[in-house]
Amino acid sequence: MNKQELRNNYENACNAYVKELEKMWELGEDSGWWAGNAVGEVYCFLDTETLRMDEIITCVEENVSIGEYFKWSEYNTFAYEFNQNTINLKSWLMGCPRLSEKEISNLKKLKQDLDDAIKSYKEKF
Repeated sequence: MNKQELRNNYENACNAYVKELEKMWELGEDSGWWAGNAVGEVYCFLDTETLRMDEIITCVEENVSIGEYFKWSEYNTFAYEFNQNTINLKSWLMGCPRLSEKEISNLKKLKQDLDDAIKSYKEKF
């Protein structure tokens, strides 16, 4: 098999995984696109969401619901914003350690208190 045939097979497999994910999550066919037209790298959908190919495969093979995907995605957004460890999808699905809802709420409150204090300080000058 030559390199072009290998590449075509890879791209066909990647696109098949995306079609299955779109079906699973009821996104509608062709609801997204490959970033930079680089099939098999990063898939963009719902205008703001992205998945790497390994995450697409995990979602399909582990039958991850769109709701569970969003829980993972939102947690990682929070973790990044609050300088906490982000979690890869496979580890998330295996139940790796993560902050509780109470811990998340406490950190958000502390951040809000800090933001309020900074705003108050600025208003004095």
